[in-house]
Amino acid sequence: MEILVPSDGKINLSLRIVGRRENGYHDLVSVFMRMPSLESLNIVPLKKQDVDDVVEMRNISIDGVNLVKRVIDLLRGRGVSVPSLSVSINKEIPPETGLGCGSGNGVAIYKWIESCCENVPHPDVLASIGADLPFFAQDVSLALVEGVGEDVSFLPPLELGCALFIPVWRSATSDAYGDLDRCFSELWPKGPEEARKEALSIVEGLSKGSKIGLLPNDFLKPLMVSHPEYRSIFDGIEKSGALAWGLSGSGSAAFALYRKGSLVKGRLGHLYELECIEKIILVE
Repeated sequence: MEILVPSDGKINLSLRIVGRRENGYHDLVSVFMRMPSLESLNIVPLKKQDVDDVVEMRNISIDGVNLVKRVIDLLRGRGVSVPSLSVSINKEIPPETGLGCGSGNGVAIYKWIESCCENVPHPDVLASIGADLPFFAQDVSLALVEGVGEDVSFLPPLELGCALFIPVWRSATSDAYGDLDRCFSELWPKGPEEARKEALSIVEGLSKGSKIGLLPNDFLKPLMVSHPEYRSIFDGIEKSGALAWGLSGSGSAAFALYRKGSLVKGRLGHLYELECIEKIILVE
């Protein structure tokens, strides 16, 4: 039997870095908004057990051990009797775009294992693999996320349409944090409390259907130095009638938010003509 499991992504409605720990990890204040079913997994339990798992990518090739395999190994190490599996990851979103789809893949396999195996540990254990996995493991669409990503506070959902814009360039996480540190030299624009108030104010405004404009993301300043094309993307988004727009995570994807039901392709026509955009995905 083959099982098809949806896999989610996310965008960041705000992203402020508010500190840097001695171990090099950064403290953040951010609002995560779930983007449902951007990708999917095809899972087949193998008839022959005690053999190596087969994990492969479809559509997009990614080097290294992916989070699906790491989650399987983590759970087995915790005593869960996970059968030998063949997993095909139907990739639609390129890596290094800040949409968290790799983490979404990891949580998708966790949830499937949770549905059919006993003694699966609490999803908090997933934080050892990636800071944003605990958010994906919760059945919420919106959350205030603090610490290094492990402190998740649920927020009421927002009824908004979204357009995702994948540019032709990527932003590797390690490079983005290096550029961030050089840009701000630990003199962060907002402290924790100020960043929290800013984030909640954005959510409140969007819940009322207010126009917010460009959303705060500390990664945007250094990234725009190397990719000034973001100005053309954001100008085009504003002309399309969006309520808010910004950069997701450490980049490189941009996004725009619209009133529910108001997102139609005709409003995005001029954005389809930008050569710096590789793919546009509509999420209603």
